[in-house]
Amino acid sequence: LAAAGAAAIAGVLGLRRLWPARMVAASASVTALALVVAVVLAMPALQAYLAALALGVLVAPCAVTCARAAFGVPDAERGRWRWSSHVIALVVAGAALGVARLDVRLDIAGYGLRYLPSPARDDLAAMARYLPPPQSFAIRVRGEPGFVTRPDVLGAFARITAAAREDPAVRAASSLADLVARVHRVFNDDRPELERVPDDRALIGRYLALAYSPGFRRFVDRPLATAAIWVDLDSTAPSDALRVHRLLTDALAAHPVPQATVDPPAGDAMALVRSMRAVVALARAGVGVLALSAIGLVPLLGAIGAAHALAVAALSTAAAAGCLGWVGGALDLVTVPGLLAVAVAGLLGGAVTAAGRRAEIGAGRKAV
Repeated sequence: LAAAGAAAIAGVLGLRRLWPARMVAASASVTALALVVAVVLAMPALQAYLAALALGVLVAPCAVTCARAAFGVPDAERGRWRWSSHVIALVVAGAALGVARLDVRLDIAGYGLRYLPSPARDDLAAMARYLPPPQSFAIRVRGEPGFVTRPDVLGAFARITAAAREDPAVRAASSLADLVARVHRVFNDDRPELERVPDDRALIGRYLALAYSPGFRRFVDRPLATAAIWVDLDSTAPSDALRVHRLLTDALAAHPVPQATVDPPAGDAMALVRSMRAVVALARAGVGVLALSAIGLVPLLGAIGAAHALAVAALSTAAAAGCLGWVGGALDLVTVPGLLAVAVAGLLGGAVTAAGRRAEIGAGRKAV
């Protein structure tokens, strides 16, 4: 970045003889390569930086080639640049194909599996295989002591869990209503047709008094004033967590719990929801910054030069994301900022090469 910044200043000042476009490409590539190699040697488990390692060689030549294509190649250099442009185009296209292998992984265990050293990754993988980390939504419902003995309250619980079970990503949805229905069946000769919530509030109160055990504490406290609805997911995909979160929000609105305060969904799965929202916000902000930067380059480089810089940023980001996909990486709160940094570097490289080419064209016209 330091080399690219110095090159940008030189290009703006028109010092093309002191710092020509080819030196910009070479210095930026060497600087990026040295920085990335240092990071990879220090943290070999960071697969995201392997993509940057491949990209460090791609960004600057791609920028120079695009600049030559946008502003024309002198006849004397046409043969030299033809083969390089074809090779770079093939490499970038091959790298970009890896985008199809990318997946969004925002669960806490996934970060450890991707970024911890190898022995720790192996231990964590074994733990995740035999003891899967929880991905659950918990909905807390608060009311007066004993409010959970009301049949209409338990009916609302049952309707909310029934709506949650309709989603294929939900492994289980349970509440106090399921426990009361099970106890009612057991107290009636274990007949399956009686596995339901009884309509008698006093009977429900007796069931809770007789059958209350440590297992009940997950669903209701001892004063019967705070209850919880649990929805366990069978997936760590953020898209599934977002969908189930919306489903629960709609179910809570459609089936209100009478005379109770219902908190928004919480739990381990909310980490996926919040992380996904952060990723979307980062992506939107990055696209907005790049668009505004390209607009700001129009007075300096013209419309063609600004479009070229934006195209280089897009190509560089696609190549980086593809390399990340090929090495088995994922989109998370580590790699998404890295891809935004690659886009900014590509925009800077495209602007520098466009400025250098404009200076060469201007100098040629003056000579003529």
